Amino acid sequence: MSIETSKMSRRGALLGVATLGAVTAFAARAANGPALSATISAADARAPISPFLYGGFLEHIGDLINHSLWSEVLDDRKFYWPVNAEPVPAPPGAGGGPMRTVSNKWHPTGADATVSMDTRAPYAGAHSPVVHLSGAAPLGIGQSALVLARKAYTGRVVIAADPGVTVSATLIWGTGPDERQSVNVPVSGGWSTAPLKFACGADTKDGRIEITGTGAGTFRVGAVSLMPADHIGGFRADMIALMREMDCHLIRMPGGNFISAYDWQNTIGDPDKRPPIMDPVWHAVQPNDVGSTNCCTWPA
Repeated sequence: MSIETSKMSRRGALLGVATLGAVTAFAARAANGPALSATISAADARAPISPFLYGGFLEHIGDLINHSLWSEVLDDRKFYWPVNAEPVPAPPGAGGGPMRTVSNKWHPTGADATVSMDTRAPYAGAHSPVVHLSGAAPLGIGQSALVLARKAYTGRVVIAADPGVTVSATLIWGTGPDERQSVNVPVSGGWSTAPLKFACGADTKDGRIEITGTGAGTFRVGAVSLMPADHIGGFRADMIALMREMDCHLIRMPGGNFISAYDWQNTIGDPDKRPPIMDPVWHAVQPNDVGSTNCCTWPA
């Protein structure tokens, strides 16, 4: 037996003896004390307890909230990672930290040299992608491996472009020419938010979205969002239905170990302007979309 094991054994034995003595003394005192009684009046009712007094609890463990309750289809929608052909870097720390999360990343639709990252005047976070065009050939950014359903989708793109540049957004759910939908994106010289609407024609686990442009000059992308049109305040309609089935009226978020590095100031205001951050606890990029200004209660 090692010294440490011996110490733990003695400590456990002493604790057990002390506990047994306390329990025995309490039982003896209770037996010699006065008899206790209680009366319960079923007719003496009080106001019912509010269903919002108790609820659920959920922590931002990696992408647990972003990939379950929240309905955002895109990862890294505000470009924490630079837009290039490289994969998402492995999480820091030996073994990748307590949890490895699999996230998508934006890549150029052309060569890496067609996209640079603007650090001087980014829209959100540390940098924003700038697409350098060369005429009639469409160039831009895209994200693959999207899980899509055969339903309507809504979204938005925050964008700015040089005069004469034309930009479009395309949702792709198959390999055929009729398995995609493109919409024109109105642009101006300064940042503006353009709505996106798509009708996905099939279920897929390998969908793709592209933001591309043509012309001479550049266009910049500040943020992109894509959600099923049936979302409820950004939350997934099917998950809200399950919460109602559980009779859970409230979920408290965030919490747990995630709170040790949580800054509430990153989770208020315009969601597109909230900076994406690397959560040092679970080693996952958090877009801060599910923040302090999101309502996490729903009607019965």
